[in-house]
Amino acid sequence: MPVRRKDRKGNRYWYGRITLPSGKSVEKRCESKREAQEWEVLARSRVETFEETDTVSLALLAEKHLDHVKTRLSEKSYDEKRRVFRRLCQEIPPATEVAKVTYARVETVLDKISREKSGHRANKYRVHLVRAYNWGMKALGLPSPNPWQIEKYKEEKNPRYVPSEADFWKVYAVAGEEDQRMLLTYLHTAGRMREIFNLSWDDVDFESQRLQLWTNKRKGGRECDWIPMTDELAQALRVQRLVTGFQNYVYVNPDTGTCYKWHQKFMPRLCIRAGVKEFGFHAIRHLSASILDQAGIPLAAIQAILRHKSSHTTARYLHTLSGTKVALNEAFRRSTGIDGVGAKKKAQEGGASRA
Repeated sequence: MPVRRKDRKGNRYWYGRITLPSGKSVEKRCESKREAQEWEVLARSRVETFEETDTVSLALLAEKHLDHVKTRLSEKSYDEKRRVFRRLCQEIPPATEVAKVTYARVETVLDKISREKSGHRANKYRVHLVRAYNWGMKALGLPSPNPWQIEKYKEEKNPRYVPSEADFWKVYAVAGEEDQRMLLTYLHTAGRMREIFNLSWDDVDFESQRLQLWTNKRKGGRECDWIPMTDELAQALRVQRLVTGFQNYVYVNPDTGTCYKWHQKFMPRLCIRAGVKEFGFHAIRHLSASILDQAGIPLAAIQAILRHKSSHTTARYLHTLSGTKVALNEAFRRSTGIDGVGAKKKAQEGGASRA
């Protein structure tokens, strides 16, 4: 049964604990009681069946692989991988030897997930399982080739809703001043939600008029990219610095005094007030790309701004980034003008009249 106690530094942690047949106790520090309980289940199944053999159980593969990736993945990705193994061990006894978990057995599990949830969910589980077995071949000596290479499932993808520029500026118009600066930051950087939430003043370089965004969506872990600031964004951030300049983060949650972790009701509330179809932060990223595309910005420049890295675009990305500040300024300057009257100005006037 899990126990909770302090470590040498006085921090309290949950510990999973099992007793071996020899009488020796084995324990592992965990982040939560639930994680400790799951570890105990996996550890007991391993001890009961394979303690004195060289075979690898499903429980052992799950435990070892999760230990391996814990320091390499974001918390969100790690939790997703845990859910995959938890579901697999619900369908197949965790004490089962991995060599006996055949293609057909894994396919049966994924078929069930596809029926219950979706083909998209089954494909995500498939990716985690294939990667786990591939790792097991290198680290635990599992037999090759990988028998879990299940054929991909059909996915019905609904196109993401991308708001019009006019709708964005309507939402902008009903937001508070600090929220307007945050929305402008999303639009002019095409940043992901957490990249802007985690933006600190150390990441903002006014002298070179650029900022760096940190992402976990890379195989190598957390990395940053420098993004040119438009003139309008630089001006907005100078104003924001008067508000939060003595704090670490650019945008601070007033309830916690630190950066935002979630802002779930923020965009829906603004969309309702503005009278437009609901959209979120990631839709603004798509809108930024759409604005750049409509402005005739080269694809290589858009890839540099969105930071969609791959082996064949890295060289072009480094070459193109130096010219993207001009492209950004030109594109977003044109995006505010419709028939000689700015969409931004129209939206703000409409917002003021509703108020």
